[in-house]
Amino acid sequence: MKRSIGNSLPLKLIIMVFCILSIAILWATGLWHITNSRSQSLQQVKQNLDNLTFAQEKYVKLTIGSIDMIIRETLHALSTEDLLDNTDSGRQRLQSVIERIPEVSGISVIAPSGQISLIAWRNQEHPRPDLDALDRTYFTIHSDPGHGLYIGTPLRSKLGGQWFIPISRAQHTEDHLDFVVMAAIDSQVFQQYFESLNIGRTGTMALWRKPHGEALLHHPFREELQGIAMENNPVFLDNRWYHNPHDSFLCQFPDRQDTCYVSYRTVEQLPLVVSTTMQAEEYLAQWHQDRLLTIAIMVLLSAVLGGFGLYILRQLSLQEKTEKALRASRNNFEMLLDSMDAIIYVSDIRTHELIYLNQMARKLYGDVIGEKCWKYIQENQQQPCPFCRYHLLVDENGQPNGENIVWENQTPSTGQWFQRRDRSIHWSDGRVVHLQIANDITELKEAEAQIRANLEEERSINKMKNTFIQTVSHEFRTPLAGIMGSAEILERYFERISEEQRAQHLLSIRNGVKRMVAILEDVLILGSLDSGQTAFNPQPLNLVSLCHTIVTEMQQIYRDREIHIDAGQIPNNIDADAKLLRYIVTNLLSNALKYSPFEKPVHLQISQQHEEYIIVCVRDEGIGIPEDEQKNMFQSFYRCSNTEGIKGTGLGLIIVQKCVFLHGGTIEFTSKAGQGTSFYFYLPIHSRCHIPATP
Repeated sequence: MKRSIGNSLPLKLIIMVFCILSIAILWATGLWHITNSRSQSLQQVKQNLDNLTFAQEKYVKLTIGSIDMIIRETLHALSTEDLLDNTDSGRQRLQSVIERIPEVSGISVIAPSGQISLIAWRNQEHPRPDLDALDRTYFTIHSDPGHGLYIGTPLRSKLGGQWFIPISRAQHTEDHLDFVVMAAIDSQVFQQYFESLNIGRTGTMALWRKPHGEALLHHPFREELQGIAMENNPVFLDNRWYHNPHDSFLCQFPDRQDTCYVSYRTVEQLPLVVSTTMQAEEYLAQWHQDRLLTIAIMVLLSAVLGGFGLYILRQLSLQEKTEKALRASRNNFEMLLDSMDAIIYVSDIRTHELIYLNQMARKLYGDVIGEKCWKYIQENQQQPCPFCRYHLLVDENGQPNGENIVWENQTPSTGQWFQRRDRSIHWSDGRVVHLQIANDITELKEAEAQIRANLEEERSINKMKNTFIQTVSHEFRTPLAGIMGSAEILERYFERISEEQRAQHLLSIRNGVKRMVAILEDVLILGSLDSGQTAFNPQPLNLVSLCHTIVTEMQQIYRDREIHIDAGQIPNNIDADAKLLRYIVTNLLSNALKYSPFEKPVHLQISQQHEEYIIVCVRDEGIGIPEDEQKNMFQSFYRCSNTEGIKGTGLGLIIVQKCVFLHGGTIEFTSKAGQGTSFYFYLPIHSRCHIPATP
C-alpha cells in the first residue's frame, strides 16, 4: 500500500508561509528596485543635465570669445582709421570676419553722443538694416573704461521680431570715451544650437547675465523673459552661483506646482550663467514606466505565486481527501477482509515474504509481515514447500496468468482442514504477488467423514441384514426341514410306524422348534439391546450359586462333557440382573463347549482381584480364534473362518458384550488358533461402579 502523507496541516502551513515570504521578498525587492532605479534615474538625469550645461558653457564661452576677438579687431581697425577711410579693404576684412562667426549679425560703432553707426552686417546683398527699428526699451550700454567686455540686455527688431544680444567694448583715450564697438548676436542661432541639444519636451535652456540674473536667452523661446530679471531665480537666490560656480539641484518654483531639476554653470571669465532645467515628470517618465512595469511584474509574480500556492494547497486538500477516501476504502476493504471467515494472505512470489494478512490469519499465525510464508503458514518447513505452486501462477514473462489453483491440506498441529485458492495479482507497488484465500473446511470434512461412516454403517447394516437373512434362513431351513419331514411321516405313516418311531419324530419336531425359538430369542434380545428397550433390574445376587446352577443345567444338555468350576473368596451378594447374567454365562459356556473337542474340559473361574469388581473367566482348549479375525468378534452375525460346519448365528458374543455393558462392566478375550480361548468379563460388586481399564 502506498504510504500516506498523514495530516497535511503542517505542510499547508509551510507552503502558506513560503508563499507569503516569497511575495514579501518579491515586493521588498521590487520596491527596493523602484527606489534604487529612481535614484539611478535622478543620477542619470543629473549627469545628462550637467553634460548639457557643460556643452552650453563651452559653446557660449567659445562664441563670446570669438565675438570679443572681432570686437577687439574692430577697435584696433577704428583706432588706425582703417574703417574710416571710405575704402572697401577694411570693410571687406571686417565682413569676412563676420561671415566666419554665424552668431554675429552685425557690428556697430556707438559715438559718445549715443549715435549708432552700422559698419558691417551679415548679408551685404540686402539693404542696410534700419537701426531705428530696434526696440531699445531694455537697451543699455556700458561705457565704463574699467568694465571691459560688456553684455547688454537684448534688443528686438520691431519689423521681424528678431532678438539680438548686444556685446560691446569701449575705446578710451585716457579718461575720454572715444567710441564703443558693439556686436549684435542673433539669438536665433543660439536657439538652433539649444534645439540641437534635445533637452526634452519640458526642458529649458537659459543664458543669464550676472549679477542680477536678467534673461538674455531662453529656450524654448519665451518673449516675456527676454531682458527681465527672474525673481526668486534659484540660480541667483542667496548668491548660489557666487558660492558654487556650478551645481545641480531639485527646485520647486513658487509659481509652479511641479518639481524641476536645475543644472547651472558660471561661464569662466564672463558675466554669464548658463542653465538647464527639466520637469521631474519628464526626467522620471522612464522611471514611471519602469515602476509600472516592475509593479505589474510583481503583481503578476505575486498572482503566480499566490495561484501556485493555492493550487498546491488545493492539490494537497484534494490529495488529503483522496487519501482519506482511500484510507476509508482501505479500512472498509480490510474490515471486509477481516470479517471474512477465511484466512487471507499475500506474499511476494519471488522472495516468499509475507506482505498482508487479514485478522483471521494474524490470529492464527501472528503478526509475521516480512517473514517467509513457508516458515509460518506451513509448519515444520525450513525452505520453500516442495508442493509450492508459485511457478504455476505466472507466465513465461513472470506476469500473472489468471489461473486459479484450488487444493486442500490438513494442519498437523491442529488437525484443521483448509481449502486453499491460489492466484497471482499485481500489488500496489507493481510487484507480482501470490494471493491465497483459505477456508476452514474441518466441519465439512467431519461431515463428509460422518457421511462416509453413515454410509459404511448403512452398508454394514445392509450387509448385516443380508447376513441375518442368510443366516436365519440357513438356520431355520435345517430345523424346518426336519420338522416338515417328521410331520409328513407322522401324517402319512402314523398308523404304520411303531410307537417308538412316532416318539422319535415328535422329539425331532420338538428339538427343531426349540432351535428356531432360540434363534428368534437371540434376534429379539439383540434388537431390544440395540433399541435401548431391554430392562436392567439389578438385585442382590449370589453369583457363585447362580454359576453352579447354570453349570448343572449345561451338563444335562451336554452329557458326558466336563465343566470345571473354580470359585474363590467373593462376596455372597453382588448387584446384578439375574436374567442378563444367566445369558452371559450360558452363552460363553455354550461357545466353549461347542468350539472345543469332546474330550477337553471347559473351565469356569470366579475371583475377586479388586475390592470393587469381580472377574469371571470362561476358558476352553478348543480351535481358538485366528489372530487377524479377532477384531471382528463382537460384530453381529460374524463367524470365524474356522467354524465351518459348526452351527451358530454369530449373535451370541455381541449380545454378551451389550449385557456386560449394561452392568457397567467390560469384556475381553485372549486366544490362539488351535490352543483355545479365554473370555473375561468384569462385573462391579455394586451396580454401575467404575471398572478400571485392564492393565
